[in-house]
Amino acid sequence: MNDITAQLTERLRSSTVAGDLAGAYALIQTLDVETVKRVALAGGYSMIFSRKKKELMTHVQGEIAKASRNRCDGWGLRNLPASH
Repeated sequence: MNDITAQLTERLRSSTVAGDLAGAYALIQTLDVETVKRVALAGGYSMIFSRKKKELMTHVQGEIAKASRNRCDGWGLRNLPASH
């Protein structure tokens, strides 16, 4: 994982752990699809790469909403330790 992906993943994690859904959504909305894929995967969110952009973003937003409600990251949704 490169430094930019790591920084974005940490920002996303910080937002969801704080329950800041708006902040998490604002972050991913600024990113291109390939970066969203890398950040979501690094953050432990489930990912199906063959999805079209709209389907992918809908899926990722749903995962982020669940994480924000539970105040965790993608790994926490699955009760898994963060993978670095």
